[in-house]
This record gives sequence, C-alpha cells and structure tokens, in this order.
Amino acid sequence: MLLGVAIATAVLTGALIVGDSVRESLRHLVLHRLGGIDYALTSNRFFRQELAVDLSNEPTFKQRFHGIAPAIFLRGTAIAKDTKSRASKVNIYGIDHQFIKLWQHGESTDPPQNDVSSGDLAVFLTKNPGQIFPSIIINESLQKEVNAEVGDSLLVAFEQQNDIHRESLLGRRDYSDVVQQFRLTITKIVPDNGIGRFGLHPQQHLPMNAFIAMPALQKALGIPHKVNALLVGNRKFEQNASADLQGVLSQAWKLSDLGLIVDQQKNYFAIESSQFILSPNITTVIEELATEQNLLSLPVMTYLANQMTTNDQIISYSTISALNIDQLRHKDKNGLDRTPFGELKLIEGGYPTSLADDEILLNQWAAADLNLLEASSA
Repeated sequence: MLLGVAIATAVLTGALIVGDSVRESLRHLVLHRLGGIDYALTSNRFFRQELAVDLSNEPTFKQRFHGIAPAIFLRGTAIAKDTKSRASKVNIYGIDHQFIKLWQHGESTDPPQNDVSSGDLAVFLTKNPGQIFPSIIINESLQKEVNAEVGDSLLVAFEQQNDIHRESLLGRRDYSDVVQQFRLTITKIVPDNGIGRFGLHPQQHLPMNAFIAMPALQKALGIPHKVNALLVGNRKFEQNASADLQGVLSQAWKLSDLGLIVDQQKNYFAIESSQFILSPNITTVIEELATEQNLLSLPVMTYLANQMTTNDQIISYSTISALNIDQLRHKDKNGLDRTPFGELKLIEGGYPTSLADDEILLNQWAAADLNLLEASSA
C-alpha cells in the first residue's frame, strides 16, 4: 500500500514537473516569437498610420501601455533572381524603428539567442549607397527555400491593394492590376528564432518571413502613410488591458479609418464607402444611430450597368440606383409633405409611386438617347 502511494506520488510529481517545463518552453517560444508585443490591432483594410500617434497621445494609453508600432502585414511569394527558386506563403512585413523598439522591449527581459539584436536590424533596412533596389531582411527558412544569399536580388509578389474587390464589376482582374511585384536586395539573413520567427499566430512549422522598410513598401503599394496593423506593448499584464485598449481605440479612430466618406448636402448627408459597398454591420449601425437620433435614413444601392438597350438604341456604362421611392417623401408632424432627400418628379408632373420588379425610371437625357419618351420596354 505504501509502495503504491509512493509510486503514485512520484508519478504525480513528475507530471507536474513535466507540465511546468512544457509551460515554460511554450512561454519562451511565445516571447521569442512576439518580443515585446502583447496586443495586435489588425484590419482587412488599410487605415491612417497616424492612428498610432493618436492612440499613443491618449492619457489611458500612456498609463497602461509602453509602446505602439504601425505595420503592414502581407502574404505573397518570393523568387530569387539568380536561382529562380520560388517560395510561396511568405509573410511580408513592412516595419520601421517603432516596431524594432517595441520588439526590443521583450528582448530586454528575455533575450533570444540571435547572432544579431533587433536593434541592429534598422541598419539593414536602410538602402546603402550604390544599392539599386530597396533592402529586405529574410529569415533562414525563406533563405533556404529560395537558395539566396546576402546581396542577391529577390522579387516579391503580393496582391495589389484596392478598395474595390476584384470580383466585383468595377474590380480589376488583369494580372498586372491584381498582383504587385517588388524587386529588393537581400541585406541580412536572420536565424529562425527571435524576430526571425515573428508571427501573430502560432505555427507548427517555421514561418518564412521577410522584413521591408515600411515607407518603401507603402510606396510600392501606392498607399503612402497607410497601414493595416498596429502592434502594442503592455506595461504589465492586467486582465482589463484589452478592454482599455479597445476603449482608447474607440476614442481615437475616425470614419476614414473604416473607409467611410461623409458627403454633406444641403438637407442631408450621405455616408459612402471607399470599398464601394457598405458592409452589413456598418449599415446596421448607421440605421440604429439614425433611429436613436430621430433622423430619417434612406438606403441606396448604386451600381454600373454595362449597357441599356431598346430596339437599336444603346447607352453604355450608366449608373443605376435602387431605392425605396416611397421613402423620398414623408409627412411631417403638421401633415405636410417633405422631401429631405431631394425631389424626384415626373416630367408630366407629380411624383412617382412604388416601382414593380420589372419597372425603371429614366431621366430625360437617358430617355431621349434611347428614344423613349413614354412607357416602353428597355
């Protein structure tokens, strides 16, 4: 009996030791992968780089967090010019000194075993005198995949950033419009630990990472002063830090960070999206806010028609808008007709009523061009 208890105790103690060891190993892996980064704000659209400055100036941020770094996260491919070797699923990071400073904060407490400190990376991101192409730093995994060395030329390719999705009618579909290629010179190869293993998501295999100076990547993308990620370091781990960061963000962000445009008219204002279509979530919020403020709202869907035809007449590339015509006019508290969104009158006088699914209203210019001066099929 005593022997059984002793064996059970030994097994339990051993399990606890192994468990603690595994947890400590995982902790080291996370620290080596993230450095001093505790939180990441990522977006599927690009927003103002200045948002990082706005956040850092908030009093709550200064109290709870020690740093913030704007960055660009992309996925793409890399091709070595000399060997023609190709690597896919490459993590392409546009970074600057703020990212390096934030990373160093993690190194100061638990430094990874690198042959180069992250502070030295800023030197290798700089374009040297006589160097034709901008600099790129890659990790060992990517170096092995493309079989390239320092000084070699590397061509990276990634999806061109466009607010309008390429699958839509107005989206670009040609390869040259969809894929952006960027030639760079390898200036440093870092080990697959520490910053070379950087990534927000844990992976079972080593990532293939490439680091480019953020201004150079922004220039290649044609989006100066825009980023799609903000990385934040916490002063000390606290349970409410995430909520505090979300609260600070709600105070600092602007409509333009969501790709929204407000067009002020005489009697109303229009909220439009740089992505051409408002997302369902944003539409819901706008309508709820309008209801709370006792404001009228009118959803409108505008798209491009390839052509409108009737008999032998054709109009190419016309805009067509879908809306609830009944909402254009309403009765005020005195029972008077109001048209806050502008009047829509028929040429013979009066106002149009609701349209059937197979009906359309044309303006005088379109009707004349199609030789339609009365109801007809088109």
